[in-house]
Amino acid sequence: MPTPRTPVLVVGAGPTGAVLALELARHGVPSLVVERASRPPRHPELNLVGGHTLDLLRRLGVAEALLAAGLDPDGHDTTVWSRSIGRRPVATAPDRPRPDDPRVLVTGTDLAVRLRDAARAHPLIDLREGWIFTDLRLEGGGAVATLLDGHTGTRHSVPADHLAGCDGAQSTVRRCLGVPMDETLTTAHYYTIQFRSDHLARRFPQPATLVADGISLTRCSGPGMWLGHLPLDRGDAETADPIALLHSKLPAALAASQILEVSQWPDPLGVARTYRQGAAYLAGQAAHTLHPPSVAADTCLGDAVDLGWKLAATLGRWAGPALLDSYEQDRRPHAVRDRRLLSRELATRRRFGRLAAAGASRERLAGVLLRDQLRNAGSGAPPRLPTDRLGPQFTLVDVTGSGRGRSLVDTARARGIPMTYLAADDAPLRDRVPGRLLLVRPDQLVAWQSAGDASDWDSVLDRVTGCPPRIT
Repeated sequence: MPTPRTPVLVVGAGPTGAVLALELARHGVPSLVVERASRPPRHPELNLVGGHTLDLLRRLGVAEALLAAGLDPDGHDTTVWSRSIGRRPVATAPDRPRPDDPRVLVTGTDLAVRLRDAARAHPLIDLREGWIFTDLRLEGGGAVATLLDGHTGTRHSVPADHLAGCDGAQSTVRRCLGVPMDETLTTAHYYTIQFRSDHLARRFPQPATLVADGISLTRCSGPGMWLGHLPLDRGDAETADPIALLHSKLPAALAASQILEVSQWPDPLGVARTYRQGAAYLAGQAAHTLHPPSVAADTCLGDAVDLGWKLAATLGRWAGPALLDSYEQDRRPHAVRDRRLLSRELATRRRFGRLAAAGASRERLAGVLLRDQLRNAGSGAPPRLPTDRLGPQFTLVDVTGSGRGRSLVDTARARGIPMTYLAADDAPLRDRVPGRLLLVRPDQLVAWQSAGDASDWDSVLDRVTGCPPRIT
């Protein structure tokens, strides 16, 4: 019996795939989600989920579960730079969140499990665990996927209007599409070791990253649990003993009492050259292979929300053809930025290690860190809006005090574009918005703003929904 056509087939039920399915469901779009693994993943690394991403997850009903599972959400994480572990630090950099930018540190396992549980429970999401995506072909404006039911061994040919590859760094969807990666090679080969050291945890009780003696150690969830990231020259990577190297770096009083897992990072930091071919899309780690993946949690989940609302708008027939083209235009720069910042951070750690080993003074080491910290600064979070007052689709925030934006909302609704009208006269909100009229997208980013009126509302709506310009 043939499998019925699905509006969206999501390959992979990790955080990106689960959030994509939940975002589609929020807009009333059903999806089929296939996931190779039947068991929860083991990702002990701590992911920093930022305030804007938490706002997006709160609309999906999953933010509170992540906050409950998070590690010290009201605290801070600290990077400690030292010549060697246990010695006096050269610099300590606490990363304290602003009061208006709540964040949470959550393990990759907790992030994946709670998001997948939410997807499994939603009536519009058909989650099939133990199903393996093997191939696809693009035809007739859609996609046809070949799926293997791992429980029965039965193959299925599943047609879909759209297919999203959220299947991780070794993406089969990306391979089937033949999409190449633009890669930046790291100058070292990295091993990651998960280990336990209760003495080290007592020495650094807060979530912490320790950079010393050419390696970095990151606190992860669980009593005394750490991840060690060890760089090795490529020529040494095949013959080196990473466990022996870790033990050589840890003082006896802080030694690892248990080694749980050893893994390797792939060399390149890659970003897919395109995020779309026809009706197939790449998102999350399938679109950008950054290591460790926890550094790009916000970007992965942002991919999912952006693609989700744009697919829903297209399937709802109120968006134009250019809206889905804008998915890559909006999201790929975030991955390129993440790769640049990660490359610079790795370079800073290697430079610090080389200088410390060469006997550089504390002042010189601290100066290098300060210079690189300023150079590596990110672009910051988007402006925070009154998210509890925004609608599910577009929202026009009108702080003119005279209702001048009402005609834009009327024009949108006449065209079948769902839009909420939010007239706000309160001074705090006027101080937080950059314009008098602010058109906010479903992902709570600003699509358009104006100090007053626009002469042609249709042109504004065409631009934000990807419709071709009208000929008058």
